[in-house]
Amino acid sequence: MRRYFVGLLLFGFAHLAMGYSFTLNQIEWNSWPEYCKAKYVVTNVGEVSPFARQVSPDTIAKWKGRLGETWWNIHHGCAGMIWIVRAEKLEGKNAQQYQFAIKRAHDEAEYSLQRTPQTDPLYGKFIAVQARVAYAVGQGEQAIKLLRASIKNAPEVADSYAVLATFLYKQGKFAEARAVLEDGIAKVKPPTAEMHYFLGLILVKQKDYAPAEVQAKAAYALGYPLPGLKNKLKAAGHWSQ
Repeated sequence: MRRYFVGLLLFGFAHLAMGYSFTLNQIEWNSWPEYCKAKYVVTNVGEVSPFARQVSPDTIAKWKGRLGETWWNIHHGCAGMIWIVRAEKLEGKNAQQYQFAIKRAHDEAEYSLQRTPQTDPLYGKFIAVQARVAYAVGQGEQAIKLLRASIKNAPEVADSYAVLATFLYKQGKFAEARAVLEDGIAKVKPPTAEMHYFLGLILVKQKDYAPAEVQAKAAYALGYPLPGLKNKLKAAGHWSQ
């Protein structure tokens, strides 16, 4: 897969992949995949954090065995997942903090990408972080190309579909965003609650309420926490208990 080094264009050649050198909050912890949590609690930072006892030794052993060599580098990519969310929340509020978070998101994800085989599903997850960085700094078309290539290379990675659909939605390309998510739900086993939820929102936008309700109930069955989609369907008179 062709790679796009957006960070090198924007931030120079400094590469400060510092991993878990930040304070994690509960919402961020909850958002992390299990393998990120497993790696976090065995680091110097994580083992003295409030989350240290929230991952069992069996879970740690499971992911260490399953990920093999990738296990030793995922903490940087996992940190990138946190930093890109922080950056997106800071956009338009604090320019200095925003630029710092964007740079950290790029550097951390890039560190893991350089050490993860392209055939590894985690590669697609770290690519999704880099695509969000590219989109955030105005390189939207590059971000979309990056994600389409990632989907072609690793069609089982949910993040690629979700992030690509988000970008298309922001561009007003609702039919394309819908098609991306429908394709992802068909290929990712199992699909995530976020994929179902976002597809439901798009279907409501298109006033296609019956399938939107199906997607909403699938999302909530998987534990999606926000009631927005259900409220929209109720307001439109298309929510049955």
